[in-house]
Amino acid sequence: MTDYDVIVLGGGPGGYAAALYGASAGLKMALVEEKKVGGTCLHRGCIPAKALLQAAEVYRTIGHADSFGFRLPEGATAVTDWPAVNARKSGIVNQLHGGLSGLLRRRKVTIIEGHGRLTADGAVALIGRAKDIISRGGNKIAPLEIDNLLTEHPDIAAALCAGVADERLGEVIHAVIVTRAGARLDAKTLRDWLLARTERFKVPDVFHFRDALPAGASGKADRRAVAQLAAQPGNRR
Repeated sequence: MTDYDVIVLGGGPGGYAAALYGASAGLKMALVEEKKVGGTCLHRGCIPAKALLQAAEVYRTIGHADSFGFRLPEGATAVTDWPAVNARKSGIVNQLHGGLSGLLRRRKVTIIEGHGRLTADGAVALIGRAKDIISRGGNKIAPLEIDNLLTEHPDIAAALCAGVADERLGEVIHAVIVTRAGARLDAKTLRDWLLARTERFKVPDVFHFRDALPAGASGKADRRAVAQLAAQPGNRR
């Protein structure tokens, strides 16, 4: 990751405010957010709720229009158009999100999509993008973190992990392993090695030993291709 004066983990109200404050002080700032800047408040909490409450208030006011000096035709009542109510709510959220994102860019705050964590030496490691996160039995797992751990094994030249749909757990972890020339490595030995170094839920459920990592149309290693590989019979170990 590029060097910054300050890296903020999380783009909610506290996070983006801290990033803007640092930028105003002349610091080189980065903001790591795995979803959208603005956090729960903007996208799922305060702002959407207030938009719906305002719509409810308008509905209630229409029902008491006569107390404000307005007369409705006899028997007339307001009809709620829920798609329109939700469209207005989403429009408000999108407008605020766009304004916030633009403000951060203008203040030269780098927005990094992904999941970050502090390392033992006080640095920040980016361990995955939001769209790559694996949801295995309720646990959220960054595949890049597992990739990096696997490549610490002396017999592994390259590794690529991805989530593959599973009826029981939601997703399971598949890992494509490319071993070094002359190395002899099997799934059980590798699984035991991993269990000594990380939590059980982060250990891949299935290993695919291949001569090269699966690639996409661009020729680069592609996590989506791991799922395609997993669907092929005879590839699991």
